[in-house]
Amino acid sequence: MGLGGLFFGYLTIPHFVYFYFALSSVAVGLLIYAIALLIIYSTRSRKFKITALQFSILALATASICIYKTDDISRQIFSLIAIAVIFLSTNMFFGDFTSRADSDVKGIIKTLFYALLLIGLAGKLSLFNPGNYAVKETVFPFSEPSHYALSLGPIACAYMLQLKTRGRLSVAVVVLLLGLWFPNSTLLAESLLLFIVILRFWVQACVATLAILLALSIGVQGLEELPHYDYFAGRLGLLDERENLTFLVYKQGWQQAAIAFSENYGLGIGFQRFGQESAGDAANRIDALYGIESNRMDGSNLGSKLVGEFGYVGIILSCSMVIYSSYCLIRLRRILTRCHIDHRYTVSIFYAFSYMYLIEVVFRGLSYFDPWFFIFCFGVSQMTRRAQLFKPHLSGDKGISRSEIIVIT
Repeated sequence: MGLGGLFFGYLTIPHFVYFYFALSSVAVGLLIYAIALLIIYSTRSRKFKITALQFSILALATASICIYKTDDISRQIFSLIAIAVIFLSTNMFFGDFTSRADSDVKGIIKTLFYALLLIGLAGKLSLFNPGNYAVKETVFPFSEPSHYALSLGPIACAYMLQLKTRGRLSVAVVVLLLGLWFPNSTLLAESLLLFIVILRFWVQACVATLAILLALSIGVQGLEELPHYDYFAGRLGLLDERENLTFLVYKQGWQQAAIAFSENYGLGIGFQRFGQESAGDAANRIDALYGIESNRMDGSNLGSKLVGEFGYVGIILSCSMVIYSSYCLIRLRRILTRCHIDHRYTVSIFYAFSYMYLIEVVFRGLSYFDPWFFIFCFGVSQMTRRAQLFKPHLSGDKGISRSEIIVIT
């Protein structure tokens, strides 16, 4: 399997294993794939390496386990070991990935974008729905449109770096149209982030004003006849008599984070213990309306989970991730709007990946066991030059020197 196939598998196979075999999370599939990557790269005599950032994450989780000493310790230790293994395999794979020539990586990103686009079209048209996928609103091999969107967005942003103005605009419009067609709020949010990268400030201001006016007009009589009105109004929490599960889950995540924060004196409830705190109004409402406990353990986004599990430290981490994503936006706009390229394409794509990860931090995510969490951690280490992750792969005139692998401004 080529490098592009391995990248595609990294993004899709964990989701397939999770949903097809009706597991409780993506963790098992991601761990299996990580072990497979370790086996593949171990045969190439590559050393196991971990970055300073990744080591710090493992140290924080370990400290949390030691401090709390709860009945969940077996699950916590399994999660810690799984994260360490995935870190190692991610470093091996993306170390190889970033050592390749720009032309090779551009081809991989382009192929991934169109492959994911076809997956979205096939999912919407229900062309292939085996096993558990034979239900409404799935996008094979992803379990739902939102999970699919989380992979499409970063790849779309990275692909835009290859294109000129019209091509970039086309990519953002395609993601927007997909979001309206499904409909899916995560795809729409990602299209918004893509437009922010490519549009000039005055255009952004006009679009933002229009969006605000549209949001304020949601409750106007007669609009309920428009297509997808209930979908968007429900996700804004404006249909009290038909409360939307997605809105309640999002509200629940931050509410549970606040409860965990207050019940443990700002220290949080501990690594992988989110959901063990007292239930809030949103959690009780979900149980009363739907008879289920939905997303209590992952909080629906990474930010709420970090705050709930690590308290003040979680707040610092969440804010740091938002700030770093904003920094990546500045770098992307500099590259796209001013044609100022101070990185190789192979390195610059991590700006795109990290910027789009903002969606998972504050809006909709899969918490720790998500391929993009590990890509984000690798990318931060890569761009900040905190660790030497790999040795350069030299291949004829396509080879590059070590000094070209990590370029920091």
